[in-house]
Amino acid sequence: MTDDKEISPRLDEALRLLGDEYGPLGVALAAAHMTDQDALNAALNGKESENLWPTPAPDTYWNYRVVRTVEHGEDLWGIYEVHYTDGVPHSRTVDPVGFVSEEGVDSLANQLQMAMRATREPVLTDDDLGLNY
Repeated sequence: MTDDKEISPRLDEALRLLGDEYGPLGVALAAAHMTDQDALNAALNGKESENLWPTPAPDTYWNYRVVRTVEHGEDLWGIYEVHYTDGVPHSRTVDPVGFVSEEGVDSLANQLQMAMRATREPVLTDDDLGLNY
């Protein structure tokens, strides 16, 4: 591993070049992500390294969806919060949502509008989510 005195001028030069190309935000993002000293040394020496940049975080989000469940042999439909990673639904709340707001009527109306949009999407099942409730 290279000591800090040897790498510092090279790192400064690399960050300066990034700044010329991408501005201060590019420099800040690059510096924040280049945490592996060996990967940094490899980059500065023009060598490939799998550890240079971390794997990007998956795109995660949730929305309301209608989910058909089976309880005691009966089909039931409810509106649940469904969670996604990279666009793939993978989990839901245990119970259907109940609409309550601490922020007033407008917030409650927004929740109900989101729930209405869920009725226009395909119905999911626990099998679609990989769940065995």
